[in-house]
Amino acid sequence: MFEEKELVKGKKEVKNTIDEEQVTISKSRLDAFEEKMAMLEEVADKGRLANYQSKQGINKTKIVKLSTIDNKIITSWKSIKDEVFKINGVWREDQQIEVFYSDGTSEKITLSDFTRRTVKIKCEVKSSTNSVENNKTVTMLNVDFQGSDITIDVNFVN
Repeated sequence: MFEEKELVKGKKEVKNTIDEEQVTISKSRLDAFEEKMAMLEEVADKGRLANYQSKQGINKTKIVKLSTIDNKIITSWKSIKDEVFKINGVWREDQQIEVFYSDGTSEKITLSDFTRRTVKIKCEVKSSTNSVENNKTVTMLNVDFQGSDITIDVNFVN
């Protein structure tokens, strides 16, 4: 399998004669290569990388971040009131939204409360479906959250 030749003062040279598919490189060079690959994947355009992987048949688990308030998943929200006005030279805003939860409840809160109270949780995407409503494509995700399936519009994740 391997040929060994005795060189000067006890050093040996090892040659691989098994097959031409094997390549021998130093550990430092392999580490440099792995570091460079990690850097390239980190700075790569995530959309193009995902497109390439799907075309090549590489299935990676898709992870999204869902917004929660008080451990309840937010499935959507809508603006109720959005007033901006100036009082004594100071701009004031009165922004209120209605937040809809996965358990069917809703809550009216100010936009500043929404941003302060919202916590993001990573969840695994099980599947996605596209449908056309009013000449607009809607993408819905089926997400696994703590063992239960939640269907959510792609506009309300991450």
